Amino acid sequence: MAALADAVRRGATPAMLASLGAADGREAFAIASLFSGGPADIVRFGGAAPIQDDDRTALEYSAPRGIYGRSRDDNAAAIRGLKVRPPATIASVVDAASDRAWAARGTLDLKAQAFAPAYDAFRRAVERNSRNAVALAGLSDAAGAINKLDEERRWLQETAAREPGNTAVRIELSRVLAVTGDAAGAAMAASEALELAPADARAAEQLASVLADAGDREKLTRFAEQLVTRFPEQADSWYYQATTLFLSGRYDEAIAAARKLVADHPDHTRAQGLLGAACAAAGQRECAQMAFDASIRDSPRDSLRYVNAGLFQLQIANPAAAEGYFASALAIDPMSQSARDGLAQARSLLVKR
Repeated sequence: MAALADAVRRGATPAMLASLGAADGREAFAIASLFSGGPADIVRFGGAAPIQDDDRTALEYSAPRGIYGRSRDDNAAAIRGLKVRPPATIASVVDAASDRAWAARGTLDLKAQAFAPAYDAFRRAVERNSRNAVALAGLSDAAGAINKLDEERRWLQETAAREPGNTAVRIELSRVLAVTGDAAGAAMAASEALELAPADARAAEQLASVLADAGDREKLTRFAEQLVTRFPEQADSWYYQATTLFLSGRYDEAIAAARKLVADHPDHTRAQGLLGAACAAAGQRECAQMAFDASIRDSPRDSLRYVNAGLFQLQIANPAAAEGYFASALAIDPMSQSARDGLAQARSLLVKR
């Protein structure tokens, strides 16, 4: 344990941890914060359970299901419930952790789809710094996965009232309100954030996002012009301008704008999705298929990307391909109603054939 801080800086370990969101001095904490017990605690947790050996190979057959399936038994929660006090070498690293360290730990948990620990880590981060935008966004993502969005929304509202100058909290409150269907409240929170920090591109982009989701073409068109004038260096400024072209039915112009954005910013996944939608609306099937597939490659764990591709396949009367996309979406998010509806529609069409 004492050698942990040095060990995580050697070999390929730093690059591996950086890919999970732990870098710039937070590597040791990312590993140390995972400590849940030692040999004696394993014995206490396991009790009289038989040990896996060559004469008892049950785990060799149940392990794949345990890894890839959804278990009813949350062993991780039970292990954390042991409330083990870590060794001094671990405790010193964890106790001194900053909000950035806890946010990195939350990001690591999100990538592992360990949503409950991610939520706890992000809460620790925002308790230390309620202006940490990464932690606030991560908290919302984790809260949505474990059905705690109402709880987070109340916390964001209370924090916004308590901290009238906190722009980051208002931006995140707007995002949560938009997700939960309160478009008016989301627009108000984003507008308040923009009034507090008119030079903050994040506040402007959040307001544009609310307008786009609401389909308010006129307001979005006016606001998108302001975005590209005030924040020309931001990819999202051009994304929302391209979105206004799409909402206006100017599909060829939207395709051209989206293609330029994708060329300049290959990692802008939403631009790929917009390109796919514009190409589909213009009847350019090959272009649409390529864009939707690129969107999936960029965000393979985002169920919405598969839903969009599935809807396109339904549009072009290819229910077999649509079934595959919707099934993939459900494998990622079993609660996705749009994926369920799409899968049912695709299978209904296949039966009729």
